[in-house]
Amino acid sequence: MPKIIVSDTSCLIIFEKLNRINLLESLYGEITITQIVADEYKGRREAKQLNINYTGTVGILVAAKEKGFIKTVFEILDEIVRTNFRISEKLVEEVKRRCGES
Repeated sequence: MPKIIVSDTSCLIIFEKLNRINLLESLYGEITITQIVADEYKGRREAKQLNINYTGTVGILVAAKEKGFIKTVFEILDEIVRTNFRISEKLVEEVKRRCGES
């Protein structure tokens, strides 16, 4: 099971708000929190430049479905959209299509 290092806490906040923090625990086991990166865009850019694998909240949902931890991403994406978490409709539709839920 790969180790997860979280440098932006938005995925922790939204999964905790939805009472689904268990998805991170199921996928990664150990979770280490740092405060190196200030926001998603900068974090992704830095990870890419350093050739470090990364994922975000939506990527975690896709991985959870692929590994059978959840049956559908649609339900959780819908919950996320109803919160103040910023996620574009375009991304929601792209993920539903990729997961065969459009």
